[in-house]
Order: sequence, then C-alpha cells, then structure tokens
Amino acid sequence: MDGRIGIRMNKENFTQRLIRRFRKPFLSTSANISSEPSPVNFNDISNDIKAQVGYFVQYRQDELNS
Repeated sequence: MDGRIGIRMNKENFTQRLIRRFRKPFLSTSANISSEPSPVNFNDISNDIKAQVGYFVQYRQDELNS
C-alpha cells in the first residue's frame, strides 16, 4: 500500500439528492471481488457480495446497460 486513496464525484441526480438529504458523503467499496471484472449493472454483481449487503436501494436495478 502506498497511502493513496481514490475519490469519485458522482453526477447522478439520485445520489446527489441522497447526499444532500443525509448531509453526509457516502462511503462504499467496489461491487466486485478483487481480480474479477467490474459489474456493468445490478445483475452482474456477484451473489457472494449481494449476500453481505444489508440494504439495496430500489433504483435502476432493472437497467441492463449502465
């Protein structure tokens, strides 16, 4: 580890509204297991990861393309 971090600025209106409403930023890990491809949509997320999540926002889950 070299001490660097990455920050993503989200332009999605839904996410910006949540941040304003909660008045706090969101912290998240990636939605893929290390060395596996990044998911393109909700259905691509590994069931192993989904099993460890406490809550999913019901927003854009039916979209097949990002």
